Amino acid sequence: MQVLELYCKSAEYHLELERHFPVTSHDVYQIGLGTNQEAKDSWSRLILAASFRKFVVDSNESVYLPKVLEALASLGGQKVTPEQIREFRKHLNEIRAGGVILGKYNVGDGREWTAWQVVDALLNGMFLHADLRVSSKAAEWNAWMKDQSLFEWLGSFRRVFLDLYQSSLQTLEELHGNPREARVETGLRTPLAQKRQK
Repeated sequence: MQVLELYCKSAEYHLELERHFPVTSHDVYQIGLGTNQEAKDSWSRLILAASFRKFVVDSNESVYLPKVLEALASLGGQKVTPEQIREFRKHLNEIRAGGVILGKYNVGDGREWTAWQVVDALLNGMFLHADLRVSSKAAEWNAWMKDQSLFEWLGSFRRVFLDLYQSSLQTLEELHGNPREARVETGLRTPLAQKRQK
C-alpha cells in the first residue's frame, strides 16, 4: 500500500509540473508553431523528462512503474500475471539499452541514437549533471531532433503512467473505504476514469 501512496503523490507532483510547464500537445507532435512556442515546448519537455525518469529509468526507485504494477496486482488492483510484469520490466530495460527503437536519430560521425539515448544525453550533459563531452556533442544537434526525442520518449509511457495512477487511486479508495479524488486533472478518458466520474 505504501508503494501506491507514494506513487500517487509522485504522479500528482509530476502532473502539477505538467500544468506549470505546459506543452502544445502530449499526443501529437506539431511543427511550425513558431520559434517561441517550439522553444517553450522543448524546455517544458526537458523539465518533464527530468521528473519522469524516476518512473521508468531506475529500477531502484520505489515508484518504478513495474513495482507499482506489482503492488497493484498484489492488492487486486490489476489483473496481471508475474510473467506480464517481468515482460514490462524487460521492455523498459530494452528501451534503455537501445533494443527498442522509439525513434532513430543521426547524431554525427555516422552514428544513430534512439530517442532515449538522445534524452539521456540532454539530461546528463548539462541539465541534471554537467558533462563537457556530452554537452558539446548535444550542442551540435538541431532543435527539432532534441525536441522530437523528448516528445517520443515521454509519450511512449504517458498512457501507462496515467492508467496506473487512476488504478492506484481506485485501489486505495477501496482499501480505505473513502474516496480519494485525484488532486490534478489528468484529462484521462479511459473506462476506469469514466467509472470513477459516475
